[in-house]
Amino acid sequence: MNTKMKIAAVFAAALMLFSFSACAVNVPDSSSSSETSSQAEATPEPEASVDESKFADNLEGLQEYMMAKEYISGTPVDMEASFIGAKDGVKYTCSYEGSNNITVELYEYDTSSLNDTAKEIIDSVKKDGTFELMGMTAEATLSDSGKYLMIYKDSASGEVHDARTQQVKEDFVSFKK
Repeated sequence: MNTKMKIAAVFAAALMLFSFSACAVNVPDSSSSSETSSQAEATPEPEASVDESKFADNLEGLQEYMMAKEYISGTPVDMEASFIGAKDGVKYTCSYEGSNNITVELYEYDTSSLNDTAKEIIDSVKKDGTFELMGMTAEATLSDSGKYLMIYKDSASGEVHDARTQQVKEDFVSFKK
Protein backbone atom coordinates (compact mmCIF):
# COMPACT_ATOMS: atom_id res chain seq x y z
CA MET A 1 0.00 0.00 0.00
CA ASN A 2 1.51 3.35 -0.97
CA THR A 3 1.84 6.28 1.42
CA LYS A 4 -1.12 8.23 0.02
CA MET A 5 -3.41 5.22 0.40
CA LYS A 6 -2.20 4.70 3.98
CA ILE A 7 -2.86 8.33 4.84
CA ALA A 8 -6.33 8.14 3.28
CA ALA A 9 -7.08 4.93 5.22
CA VAL A 10 -5.95 6.48 8.52
CA PHE A 11 -7.99 9.62 7.82
CA ALA A 12 -11.12 7.57 7.02
CA ALA A 13 -10.62 5.48 10.16
CA ALA A 14 -10.26 8.65 12.24
CA LEU A 15 -13.51 10.01 10.80
CA MET A 16 -15.29 6.75 11.60
CA LEU A 17 -13.95 6.81 15.17
CA PHE A 18 -15.07 10.40 15.49
CA SER A 19 -18.59 9.30 14.58
CA PHE A 20 -18.46 6.59 17.26
CA SER A 21 -17.11 8.80 20.03
CA ALA A 22 -18.22 12.35 19.33
CA CYS A 23 -21.84 11.95 18.36
CA ALA A 24 -23.33 13.35 21.52
CA VAL A 25 -24.97 16.73 21.23
CA ASN A 26 -25.22 19.08 24.20
CA VAL A 27 -28.69 18.72 25.59
CA PRO A 28 -29.94 20.92 28.42
CA ASP A 29 -30.07 19.20 31.80
CA SER A 30 -33.70 18.19 32.33
CA SER A 31 -33.40 18.43 36.11
CA SER A 32 -32.92 22.22 35.95
CA SER A 33 -36.30 22.97 34.42
CA SER A 34 -39.61 22.78 36.26
CA GLU A 35 -41.48 22.07 33.03
CA THR A 36 -39.50 18.88 32.39
CA SER A 37 -40.71 17.06 35.51
CA SER A 38 -43.94 16.11 33.76
CA GLN A 39 -41.99 15.05 30.66
CA ALA A 40 -39.85 12.66 32.73
CA GLU A 41 -43.00 10.92 33.91
CA ALA A 42 -44.43 10.69 30.39
CA THR A 43 -44.49 7.43 28.55
CA PRO A 44 -43.00 6.98 25.08
CA GLU A 45 -45.23 7.51 22.09
CA PRO A 46 -46.91 4.30 20.91
CA GLU A 47 -44.83 2.60 18.26
CA ALA A 48 -46.10 2.78 14.72
CA SER A 49 -47.76 -0.39 13.44
CA VAL A 50 -45.43 -1.54 10.69
CA ASP A 51 -45.47 -4.83 8.76
CA GLU A 52 -41.83 -5.90 8.56
CA SER A 53 -42.55 -8.35 5.72
CA LYS A 54 -43.11 -5.42 3.35
CA PHE A 55 -39.43 -4.42 3.51
CA ALA A 56 -36.51 -5.94 1.60
CA ASP A 57 -33.85 -7.87 3.50
CA ASN A 58 -31.04 -5.40 2.74
CA LEU A 59 -29.69 -2.14 4.15
CA GLU A 60 -32.15 -0.08 2.14
CA GLY A 61 -35.06 -2.18 3.42
CA LEU A 62 -33.80 -1.83 7.00
CA GLN A 63 -33.61 1.95 6.58
CA GLU A 64 -37.15 2.07 5.18
CA TYR A 65 -38.37 -0.10 8.08
CA MET A 66 -36.68 2.11 10.68
CA MET A 67 -38.16 5.22 9.01
CA ALA A 68 -41.63 3.67 8.97
CA LYS A 69 -41.21 2.98 12.70
CA GLU A 70 -40.21 6.67 13.07
CA TYR A 71 -36.85 5.74 14.62
CA ILE A 72 -34.79 7.57 11.97
CA SER A 73 -35.44 10.46 9.64
CA GLY A 74 -33.63 12.72 7.26
CA THR A 75 -30.91 12.01 4.78
CA PRO A 76 -28.27 9.43 5.67
CA VAL A 77 -24.53 9.94 5.42
CA ASP A 78 -22.60 7.06 3.85
CA MET A 79 -20.13 5.46 6.25
CA GLU A 80 -16.84 3.73 5.43
CA ALA A 81 -18.21 0.30 6.35
CA SER A 82 -15.14 -1.66 5.32
CA PHE A 83 -13.32 -0.57 8.50
CA ILE A 84 -15.61 -2.87 10.46
CA GLY A 85 -15.74 -5.51 7.74
CA ALA A 86 -19.25 -4.55 6.63
CA LYS A 87 -20.25 -4.17 3.00
CA ASP A 88 -22.32 -1.01 3.46
CA GLY A 89 -23.21 1.51 6.15
CA VAL A 90 -25.10 4.74 6.80
CA LYS A 91 -25.49 7.22 9.62
CA TYR A 92 -28.53 9.27 10.62
CA THR A 93 -28.66 12.21 12.98
CA CYS A 94 -32.17 12.91 14.15
CA SER A 95 -34.17 14.13 17.08
CA TYR A 96 -36.57 12.77 19.63
CA GLU A 97 -38.57 15.07 21.88
CA GLY A 98 -37.37 18.21 20.19
CA SER A 99 -33.58 18.14 20.23
CA ASN A 100 -30.94 16.69 17.89
CA ASN A 101 -30.00 13.95 20.31
CA ILE A 102 -30.06 10.70 18.31
CA THR A 103 -27.37 9.18 16.10
CA VAL A 104 -28.00 5.85 14.42
CA GLU A 105 -25.44 3.97 12.37
CA LEU A 106 -26.65 0.96 10.40
CA TYR A 107 -24.32 -1.55 8.75
CA GLU A 108 -24.94 -4.57 6.56
CA TYR A 109 -22.65 -7.61 6.43
CA ASP A 110 -22.37 -10.23 3.72
CA THR A 111 -22.71 -13.22 6.05
CA SER A 112 -21.65 -15.64 3.32
CA SER A 113 -18.17 -14.11 3.07
CA LEU A 114 -17.11 -12.41 6.29
CA ASN A 115 -13.51 -11.24 6.43
CA ASP A 116 -11.43 -11.49 9.62
CA THR A 117 -12.34 -7.95 10.70
CA ALA A 118 -16.05 -8.66 10.32
CA LYS A 119 -15.76 -11.92 12.27
CA GLU A 120 -13.88 -10.17 15.07
CA ILE A 121 -16.39 -7.29 15.29
CA ILE A 122 -19.44 -9.59 15.17
CA ASP A 123 -17.99 -11.99 17.77
CA SER A 124 -17.18 -9.09 20.09
CA VAL A 125 -20.67 -7.58 19.76
CA LYS A 126 -22.27 -11.00 20.38
CA LYS A 127 -20.14 -11.48 23.49
CA ASP A 128 -19.99 -7.99 25.03
CA GLY A 129 -22.30 -5.67 23.09
CA THR A 130 -19.23 -3.65 22.10
CA PHE A 131 -16.30 -3.68 19.71
CA GLU A 132 -12.98 -1.89 19.54
CA LEU A 133 -11.61 0.04 16.61
CA MET A 134 -8.25 1.78 16.86
CA GLY A 135 -8.38 1.82 20.66
CA MET A 136 -11.92 3.19 20.89
CA THR A 137 -14.85 1.14 22.18
CA ALA A 138 -18.26 1.40 20.54
CA GLU A 139 -21.50 -0.04 21.91
CA ALA A 140 -23.37 -1.90 19.21
CA THR A 141 -26.34 -4.19 18.65
CA LEU A 142 -26.37 -7.12 16.25
CA SER A 143 -29.56 -8.29 14.57
CA ASP A 144 -30.75 -11.86 15.20
CA SER A 145 -29.88 -12.70 11.60
CA GLY A 146 -26.30 -11.53 12.15
CA LYS A 147 -26.56 -9.53 8.95
CA TYR A 148 -27.01 -6.06 10.46
CA LEU A 149 -25.19 -4.05 13.10
CA MET A 150 -26.52 -0.88 14.72
CA ILE A 151 -24.80 1.78 16.80
CA TYR A 152 -27.54 3.77 18.53
CA LYS A 153 -26.83 6.77 20.75
CA ASP A 154 -29.29 9.02 22.50
CA SER A 155 -27.51 11.86 24.28
CA ALA A 156 -30.64 12.61 26.30
CA SER A 157 -31.54 10.45 29.26
CA GLY A 158 -34.53 9.65 31.36
CA GLU A 159 -37.27 7.09 31.48
CA VAL A 160 -38.84 8.05 28.15
CA HIS A 161 -35.54 8.02 26.26
CA ASP A 162 -34.42 4.76 27.89
CA ALA A 163 -37.71 3.07 26.97
CA ARG A 164 -37.47 4.29 23.39
CA THR A 165 -33.85 3.12 23.10
CA GLN A 166 -34.90 -0.33 24.31
CA GLN A 167 -37.79 -0.47 21.81
CA VAL A 168 -35.58 0.63 18.90
CA LYS A 169 -33.04 -2.07 19.76
CA GLU A 170 -35.71 -4.77 20.10
CA ASP A 171 -37.24 -3.91 16.73
CA PHE A 172 -33.81 -3.73 15.09
CA VAL A 173 -32.71 -7.09 16.51
CA SER A 174 -35.80 -8.85 15.22
CA PHE A 175 -35.65 -7.35 11.69
CA LYS A 176 -35.67 -10.25 9.19
CA LYS A 177 -34.57 -12.85 11.72
